[in-house]
Parts: sequence; structure tokens; C-alpha cells
Amino acid sequence: EYMGHFPVTLSVSMWRQAALGAARAILARPQRRLPAGVLPVRTRSMAPTLARRAYHHVALNDAELENQIQNANLLRLVNAYRTCGHAMANLDPLGMMPRAEILEELKPERYGLSEQEYPLAGILTIPDGNGAALSHAPLSAILSHLQASYCSSIGAE
Repeated sequence: EYMGHFPVTLSVSMWRQAALGAARAILARPQRRLPAGVLPVRTRSMAPTLARRAYHHVALNDAELENQIQNANLLRLVNAYRTCGHAMANLDPLGMMPRAEILEELKPERYGLSEQEYPLAGILTIPDGNGAALSHAPLSAILSHLQASYCSSIGAE
């Protein structure tokens, strides 16, 4: 029984028809193609796919993809700073509010990282001061760069 365009009661056959129509509409949609160089998540590590999908759509070469796979925990830490670093930002210029402790997601111990040199290709770009980028950096330099980029003060007039 219908009132205008909206049914008052729906029979089982009407529900079945609606479900089949929705399924046909989903199947009729064109399939989404991945950009060149992006692998489906199920075939390799999630690290390269997550990095490309979330932050940049730059084609990475094989060495950079391999570096992301080999240093997936470092990539996870960098992505954590990119997504959660704002929670640690210094938003109180007068210093009246106490700053929160460092979030669990931003601690390198959570990812099993230790103080050693890590290759940065395809994961993070840290300028060396001469117009180029560092190829390797110790964890302390990586953390200071991430904190300066994502957790520092922001000024506006």
C-alpha cells in the first residue's frame, strides 16, 4: 500500500527487489583502478600502499618501495606523527595550559625502533641544510624533525 512515493508497509518481495537493485547498481559501477606502481594491499606489505594512499600520490621507484617494506615500523611512526602530531602541538602561546604527555602512538618504543641510523628514501625527507635531503638519519634526528614539523607552535595574525 503506497501513500505518495513512500510505501507504508513493505513486503518481503519488495525488500528482495530493493536489495537486488542495490547489488546490481554496485556491480554495474566501473572498477576502481590503482595508480601505476601501487600494489593491492593483499599482495604485499600495507606500508607502501598506506603511505601513497594517505599522503602522496607520487610514483615511488622500486628501491623506495623496498625501503618502505624493510622499514615499515619507521613508516608507521611517521604516519602516526602525520595523523596524531597535532594533538601534541603547542597551541597555548601564554603557557597557561599544561602540555599533555606524549601520546602512546608517537612513542618509538611502540614500533620497536631503537637509536640507530635508518634509510629515509620513500619514507621521509629531512633537509640537510645545503638544499639536499639526508639519505640516512638517526632516530633522534628523525624524531626532532617530526616534532618540529607536526608538534610545534603555529603562529597567525
